[in-house]
Amino acid sequence: MAGNPRNLEAAAQGTSIVLDVSFFNYPGGVLTNTDSLPTYVIKSPLGATIQSGIGVQTGMGKYETTYAVPFGAQLSNLWTINWNAEIGGIVVPDSWEYFTVLPVSTLPAINLPIISSDWIKQIKKVLAFPAVPSVLLTDDEIKYYCVFQALFEYFIKFPKETRYQVVCNGPLTVPFPDAETYGITDVRAVNKFSQTGKNSSFWDVVRWNKYNKGYTNRSTNARARYYNFNGLSQALIAERQVLDTVANNVTYTHYVNSVLKQLELFSSSYCEMLITWASKSNNFENDVLEEYKWDVIELSQAYLLMHLADTGGIVSDSTLEKQVATDALKSRAEEIKTRIKDKWEQIPDVIVIRQS
Repeated sequence: MAGNPRNLEAAAQGTSIVLDVSFFNYPGGVLTNTDSLPTYVIKSPLGATIQSGIGVQTGMGKYETTYAVPFGAQLSNLWTINWNAEIGGIVVPDSWEYFTVLPVSTLPAINLPIISSDWIKQIKKVLAFPAVPSVLLTDDEIKYYCVFQALFEYFIKFPKETRYQVVCNGPLTVPFPDAETYGITDVRAVNKFSQTGKNSSFWDVVRWNKYNKGYTNRSTNARARYYNFNGLSQALIAERQVLDTVANNVTYTHYVNSVLKQLELFSSSYCEMLITWASKSNNFENDVLEEYKWDVIELSQAYLLMHLADTGGIVSDSTLEKQVATDALKSRAEEIKTRIKDKWEQIPDVIVIRQS
């Protein structure tokens, strides 16, 4: 009898599908080799014979064949493969199963999350992969429908941060830098009044002595010069103290306009605003923190389970309905999601808006 639940193997038009079968000495028994290599017949949903041949043995009692699905193949979940075999001279009954032909994937590659095939296998193992090689979705579809949503929820909780500095002297509107940016985690005024330190150039010293005469008790002559570095430093310190006092009366405001995707700033005096943008990313490999990668994988598993449960709940094929325990899959998916979300809720949202 066929070793996989019926109608769980699928392939898109223009791709290949591996169709396998497992034979047992009796239902529920142990895997057993057939007397000779089994033959097979692949039929379209209309019953037309499309391909026939001999299976290839892959293990004790296990055989498979590959079918190249044409681009024009009929979209249906009623394609069948019939295996013909004998064990101990007795014909093995009920050795057939459905498989599904899906439309050519139209998923835009540019939007697919960046994640390695090794991580995709970790996602699929929630459905007993590789023992059950087909999970209805291709790897790219798993990225688009499962990993994408898991990454979205991750980056809303743990945003990717980038910093940007802009001059502000009055009202200023700063648009979000890209489509992935959804807000800010921090904004603060820096370099107020463009006074960044107390150092000065040699000519600052000359000018100070020219107007302040340095130490007046020094002897002077035609070649005398008044240089008082300490006096200049003290003057700059006093100036900075005055500026710091004035800065306490300066108004700095901001408003995040999520509808227009822009940051609206205002400063009543010259300053530079340091903005920390919060954004999402589709790069699992580089932008998800190492300590949370397994959380994202498990969330992806939950959405894969939900997809299979939804598929099993809406198809009309009775054999699939018997094989897919939709309630159990949904329960398992909710269990995973709740566990991950509860874990994340224990971590405070680090969103501090400063204007100092």
